[in-house]
Amino acid sequence: MVFADRNGATPSSVMERTARECSEMMSDIDRVPTASFATEPSDLAVRRERIEEFVTEIIRDVAADGVVVGMSGGVDSTLATTLAVEALGPERVTPLVLPSLKSAESHVRDARMAAADLGLDPITIQLRPLV
Repeated sequence: MVFADRNGATPSSVMERTARECSEMMSDIDRVPTASFATEPSDLAVRRERIEEFVTEIIRDVAADGVVVGMSGGVDSTLATTLAVEALGPERVTPLVLPSLKSAESHVRDARMAAADLGLDPITIQLRPLV
């Protein structure tokens, strides 16, 4: 059984388009000179705008109200959450903090602080008894 959203997009068609667009973004990254880590501010602004447009378009295409982002307190999840907030607004982003036995308290604290800095109130689900 295949379901389509209100725009007629099926999960597989959305996934195929998402994979294609991610591949295109990665090919842009592959063209960045490896000899230098310097990036012009204008290049960063263009990349940021493309990512925000991509997030907005995908959420619209799947007719979602927003996104749920797992926050570990690290750079990657904080950046992903920041871009989601910039693309969709804080009211459409739900951060999850999922502490486990392997999670340092400092990481949990960092995740909560990053969420608060973005105007978000994270949901914490304690995984310690399970993981």
